[in-house]
Amino acid sequence: MRWIYILTYILLQHTMLSAQEPVPLVPMLQSSYKRIYNPKGDIFKGPGDLATAGKFYKDWAPNDHTFIKNKATGKWHLFGITRPAGPGINSGKAVHADEYQSLHAVSPANTFLASYQKNSWVDLPKVLTPDSRPGQIRYLWAPHVVFKKGLYYMFYGPGNIYYATSYNLNNWTSKGASFLDSLATRDPYVQFFDGQYHLYYCKGEGISHRTSPDLLHWSAPTELLKLEQKGSMESPFVVYRSGYYYLFWTIYDGSNTAFDWRTTVVRSKTPTGFAKGETLGIILTHAPEIIVAENQQEYISSVAWPFKGISVAKLGWTKGPVFPVTYHTVPGEIEAVNYDNGGNGFAYQTKNIATKKLFRPSDNINIIKLPDSAYCITGLQQNDWLQYTVHIQKTGKYSLGINLGLKNTVGRLHVQLKNKALTNSILIPAQTTSIKKGGIWLTAGTHQLRIIIDEASPGGINIKSFKFININYVKRHH
Repeated sequence: MRWIYILTYILLQHTMLSAQEPVPLVPMLQSSYKRIYNPKGDIFKGPGDLATAGKFYKDWAPNDHTFIKNKATGKWHLFGITRPAGPGINSGKAVHADEYQSLHAVSPANTFLASYQKNSWVDLPKVLTPDSRPGQIRYLWAPHVVFKKGLYYMFYGPGNIYYATSYNLNNWTSKGASFLDSLATRDPYVQFFDGQYHLYYCKGEGISHRTSPDLLHWSAPTELLKLEQKGSMESPFVVYRSGYYYLFWTIYDGSNTAFDWRTTVVRSKTPTGFAKGETLGIILTHAPEIIVAENQQEYISSVAWPFKGISVAKLGWTKGPVFPVTYHTVPGEIEAVNYDNGGNGFAYQTKNIATKKLFRPSDNINIIKLPDSAYCITGLQQNDWLQYTVHIQKTGKYSLGINLGLKNTVGRLHVQLKNKALTNSILIPAQTTSIKKGGIWLTAGTHQLRIIIDEASPGGINIKSFKFININYVKRHH
């Protein structure tokens, strides 16, 4: 009978190990972005590149930023790149001109949930201006703040990675360089994993990494990732969830403004294994930080997109297969099943109970496979909708073609962009497999587009794909 006990022991150990297995997750936006911080006018202290020292500027342009909760007061604090903006200092070389100080703002309440209100964060005096950092480069880029044993540490670039300390988040003392490096070193981010501090930062076109036991003494660098295409990696951010590490990084390649909203997410089983990790896709945000609120709800921030200032959206994590967090380019064809992530009420809306889930099984949308192996959404009913994030390359008139995939029963639908109808209600005749609509005016930029079902027969409406084609376009003027 001894073998029974051995087998039982093996099965028990296997069960325990299985329970401890990492759970692969995928981050998803769970709401639209809400701007919480809109910078107010201020006097630029200088010295200036294009701005004038001592002059009041109504508009300011923030960029890479960081959130931290004050342990003593309970308020949340926000720091980040900032510079004067406005006529005469917004073109060409002004992308990083005058970024010589850190913005400082504070939450209106002691919880992030209560502070998740439009334009509610309040400006405080800017910190770490050049006169408080003698001997350092005048720029101050991408500050990141961590707390350790009663002291706040702010790390910032560019060039060497510098640091400053504070006891209250209001008064900062610059301590000089954490380590010496090249001018292309920037965007530091610090996390505590596995008993040591990990510093992720950009260098050249890639992302490098160092470790420290105390935030003061740093290891030699290693290169984690290098971009294999035109452009450079920016704004790295790493979190740990359910046995995996997730790296968020934003691309800059000059093709999508200085505030590019294409942020790639990479998953790894170790804090340094991203080169061999799994790329999950793109999440729409520029230079993000992830905030875990007091009630454990997570939020993700984005600067200068989709609104001026700093905006925040709810963030969730879902189990199951990887569905690329993506956006779509117009003109072009969009597969209907590639609607946004985020679940019922955000990425789509339906009251149906799906029974055909050959694709995206965690969602409540009926999806089947057609004879040509393409996927098709079926059974959409009145008031159902699907949402797609689209990047419209050129302003102008377009024609829209919708491939229904299967012969439909009679119905109607319309298309909406940014909560405004692009079309009237379009008739879907019985037994047809496609419909067209011309003369649709689209404005260049990134928007949320919805296909909304107005009427449907009992069998529901099917959609395989849809395509926008240029009729003519208007050049954008900068």
